[in-house]
Amino acid sequence: METFDGGEAAIRSEAQNTEAYLDRMIRLLRGDGVRFPDNKVMKFRTLETLADGSMLRARGFWGEGDEERLVAVVFGPQYGPLTTRIVEEGIRIAARRGFDDLVFAAFSFDARAQVTIQEVQDPTVKLHMAQIART
Repeated sequence: METFDGGEAAIRSEAQNTEAYLDRMIRLLRGDGVRFPDNKVMKFRTLETLADGSMLRARGFWGEGDEERLVAVVFGPQYGPLTTRIVEEGIRIAARRGFDDLVFAAFSFDARAQVTIQEVQDPTVKLHMAQIART
């Protein structure tokens, strides 16, 4: 009888690696906020992990003065670019759940994903792109 002892360990290791990656990304956004093309920076008042099984990985609030907006965050993959499929699915989920803003945070974006984020004018959710620097 063959046994595959490494299977469960590999799955646990992958889950821990993913959790560490998401924790790191949330820490980076908490500290740095999101810098827009005009060099304006929006800092999160709160940002917490969202573990509901969807691709929305964090939720929080940001705003200026008394204005407060509910923000969802989608992180790109640890290795490879954020894709258009991820963008389109993220928009659907965030709009359905009533978020005001949706941030796509990634180390890299494929060209079509960038165009989609910049050109989609969704009346229910405002889209933002956050390029994360590898540190």
